[in-house]
Amino acid sequence: MSVYAGAKQIAERYSEVASRYGGAPVSADGRNMDEYLVDVAERSLGDYNRRHIVAGTANGSAGETFVAHFNNFALHSIAMSLSLADNALLRHILSDTNSAARIVTVNHPLPRSLNTRTTSGIALAAITGYSFSFNVAFGL
Repeated sequence: MSVYAGAKQIAERYSEVASRYGGAPVSADGRNMDEYLVDVAERSLGDYNRRHIVAGTANGSAGETFVAHFNNFALHSIAMSLSLADNALLRHILSDTNSAARIVTVNHPLPRSLNTRTTSGIALAAITGYSFSFNVAFGL
């Protein structure tokens, strides 16, 4: 098996795994994934943040590397990206797309510190108070 064929198989496994959790992944048409994602973000940042949460790049020319990309706009995207990449590599190694084997990733972020909660609560109260007083004055 050539190096390129291995990367292509990993990319196919990634597409299979990703399609189980939503729409089929968008093909970058052989372009660099970073350039593709930057083009999408430049066209519509809202569309980019809604529809492009994770991506993967299988590169056969650099010694069989697989890069998992994530959009850090959503807090869950890091765990989701790693889960998809791990499951794609597992399916590639097992060479059985119908296998029930899978890797489950659970994301439980640490709670915010007391200082952060207090500071954000005060800021939210100030914004709400200002907004309320402005709207009342504007209404009168």
